[in-house]
Amino acid sequence: MFLMMMIFAGIASGYSATDICKTFIESTKAMVSSMLIVGFTRGILIVMKDGMISDTIVYYLVSLLSGASKYVSAYGMLFLQNIIKFFITGSSSQATITMPIMAPTAELIGLSKQIAVLAYQLATALQICSGRPPAPLLRLMGVPLNKWYKFITPFFGIVLVLEVIFMTIAVAIGYC
Repeated sequence: MFLMMMIFAGIASGYSATDICKTFIESTKAMVSSMLIVGFTRGILIVMKDGMISDTIVYYLVSLLSGASKYVSAYGMLFLQNIIKFFITGSSSQATITMPIMAPTAELIGLSKQIAVLAYQLATALQICSGRPPAPLLRLMGVPLNKWYKFITPFFGIVLVLEVIFMTIAVAIGYC
């Protein structure tokens, strides 16, 4: 549908077929890296499902967390999401990979799926404070990475404490 609309818009604007094709190629260049990441993430998800890797991970997570209190389990999910978000910076990629594991784990240990989603949403401390997302901007502005870490460390602590507080409140009010 978008391709057809592009062609109709090009014709209505008086573009030739060559101009429409050149414009299409130029506009898709910016999206190729994003499309590759989404495709790669989808490939990981298919391998995890077909190889029953997700089921194995859920089994061992449930075994690990089943004896713990709901609070400890929720903190464990939050900690795990923080670690994963440190390595997988794309939010849609992280959700695609982790939510098929975290949602069933939450249900099997007595928490709701909402707690798993909340852990995913709150887990930003390590990603924000790692220096990886703003690294190109820091280089452009001439800010050394050690100066960034000195600036961001107090914020990292505040964000981490807020994550735990919000998770505690969610579990306490029966969000599970």
